[in-house]
Amino acid sequence: MDHTKTKQTNNLTADDFNKIDEVLNGLISLNLSEPKNSRQIQKLSKLLDSLKKSYYDFKVQSETSIDVIFSISQTGKITHTTPSCKDLMGYEPDEIIGKSFIHFIQRQEHEKVLMLLSRFFKEKKIENFITHIINKNGKIIPVEINAKIILFEGKYFGHGTLHNISERIESERKLVESENTFRAIWENSSDGMRLSDKDGIVLMCNKAYADMVGMKVNDLVRKHFSIIYENAAKEEIQKEYKNQFKTGSFISRQERTAKLWNGLQIHFDFSNSLIKKQNSAFPDLLSIFRDITHIKLAEEMLKKKDALLLGIANATKTLISINDPETGFPNALKILGEAAKVDRVYI
Repeated sequence: MDHTKTKQTNNLTADDFNKIDEVLNGLISLNLSEPKNSRQIQKLSKLLDSLKKSYYDFKVQSETSIDVIFSISQTGKITHTTPSCKDLMGYEPDEIIGKSFIHFIQRQEHEKVLMLLSRFFKEKKIENFITHIINKNGKIIPVEINAKIILFEGKYFGHGTLHNISERIESERKLVESENTFRAIWENSSDGMRLSDKDGIVLMCNKAYADMVGMKVNDLVRKHFSIIYENAAKEEIQKEYKNQFKTGSFISRQERTAKLWNGLQIHFDFSNSLIKKQNSAFPDLLSIFRDITHIKLAEEMLKKKDALLLGIANATKTLISINDPETGFPNALKILGEAAKVDRVYI
C-alpha cells in the first residue's frame, strides 16, 4: 500500500472540522453540570478554533500560490503538493503524490539532484537551488528550489517551494544580449562616446573618443571632461556644463569647433542624451562625438576655390575691359589677391 498517497488523501477538510464541532457541542450539552469537564471542553474548543485558523491560512496560501508548495519524504517521495503543480508541471496533485521527486527532473541532472537531496536532510535546508523539471508535455522548465526540514509525527520531511524562473532567465538572457550589443557598439564605434555625471566627471569613455582628443582612456576616466580643452577655455566650458545640468537645457545636437589641450583644433558634431539612474536624483549625460574636421576643411577649401574662380573671372573681365595694360594689370592682380586672400599676387 502507498502510505504517502494515503496521507495526502486523508488530510483534514472543512467537513472534518464541522464534524468535530458537532462532537464538541454534544459533549458541552452533556457536561454542563461538571465544571471540570466544561473547562476541558472549552480548552479543546479554543484549540480547535486555532487549528481551524491555521488550516484556512494554509488552504488560502496553498490554493493561491503561484509557486508549487511541496513536501518530500527522506526517501525522496513526494508526500504533498499544491494545486499549482497543474500549472507548472501539467499534473494534478494525485498524479505525482507518492512518486519520486527525481522522476520529474531532467535526466542529465539526476546525479546533481540526488546529491542535493542527500545533503538536504543533513544540512536541513536548500536555498536558491536551480534545476530543470520536465512537465507532462515534455517541456523542460527551469525552477528554483527553496526548502527546509520539518518534523511531523516523529518523521522528518522536506517542505519547500518550486518557483518557475523561465521569465527571469529570459530577462537575464536579453539583458546579457543587450549588454553585449552595447559593449560591441561602445568598443567598435568610430564615434567618440563619453558618459559624465552632474559634476562633469567622466565615468567612462570609449577608445574612439580618447583617440579623437589625443589622450588615453585611463587618463580621461574619473577626471573632469574639460581636461581635453585648452586652459583658456576650461573655466567657461565648466560653467556652461553646470548651468545646463542645473536648468536641464542640454542641446540635443550641435556642431562646434574646439581647441584641444595639445593645440590642435578640431570640428565635431555631437549629441547629448540624459541617462536616468535608479536611486539617484541626477541623471548622467551620454555625449556622442563625430570628428567632422575633414568635412569642414573640405568646405573651406571649396569656398576658397569658388572665390578664386570668381576672382579669375573678374580679373579677366577687367583686363578685357581696360585697354591700358599699366592700369588693367594692377587692377586684375588686386582682384586676384582679394579672391585668394593674400597681400601680393605675381604673374
